[in-house]
Formats: sequence, C-alpha cells, structure tokens
Amino acid sequence: MQRIMQAIDNSRLKSQSKIWWSQFRKHWQVNSYGKWTDLEYTASEYPTFACGSGYVMSSDLVHWIASNTQILHPYQGEDISMGIWLSAVNPHYVTDHHWQCSHVCHDDMYSLPDNTPQQLHQLWQNKLQCNNPCDCS
Repeated sequence: MQRIMQAIDNSRLKSQSKIWWSQFRKHWQVNSYGKWTDLEYTASEYPTFACGSGYVMSSDLVHWIASNTQILHPYQGEDISMGIWLSAVNPHYVTDHHWQCSHVCHDDMYSLPDNTPQQLHQLWQNKLQCNNPCDCS
C-alpha cells in the first residue's frame, strides 16, 4: 500500500479526473461457455477492463458508480462489470505493469492475483524476511 501511495504522490494522478489506474485487458472476447460464461452481455468483446487484483480510480469515477448503483446491471464478474459501466463515461486509462494480470511474481508488483491462503502467507513471509515477496534465495 505504501508503494501505491508513493506512486500516486509522485505522479499527477491526484490532480486529474476520470482516472482509472491499473493493468488492462482490451478486446477481450466474451465467453459463451466455461467458468466465465456470460450470456447477458451481447457484444462479441468487452470494453477495456482492469485485470488482476487491483486498481485505483479517481474520486469522480467512484462517485459516479456510487450514484448510479441502483441502475447498474451486474455482469459475470466485478472486473467486467466495472469495464462495461465505466465505458459509459470514457475514463482515462493509466496502464501500469506493476498491477499484475497473471500469477507471475515480480518484486516490484503492487498486486498478484489468484492466490491461495497458503500462497498469500508465503508471499508475506518472504516480504518480511527479505523484502522480496517472490523469493528469499
């Protein structure tokens, strides 16, 4: 969290509106079968959406979502839903490789998706012992 806050302080993100800061998937095909089946969204691909396990949005985007909660339809997942909803307001996408989309560990990452509780524990222990969540060797 400290590194994320430092990155915000060192950038101009705070002074801008409609900011969505993360790693993004673009032109992602809508699945018609399997674990991520989505039979409700009718286009062939989703609007741009944040992938992985984290993102930061400017307060105006958060306020827009909160103000429209009653009319926003939930889709197959939070990430997809956010992409569909926010496409209506044309956010400024700030792509940063520190937000991981896949389970590939980097010592400078902000987040790492799809961990078991045991993996999270190991990542934290590594971070405490050698300041590198990926490996202490």
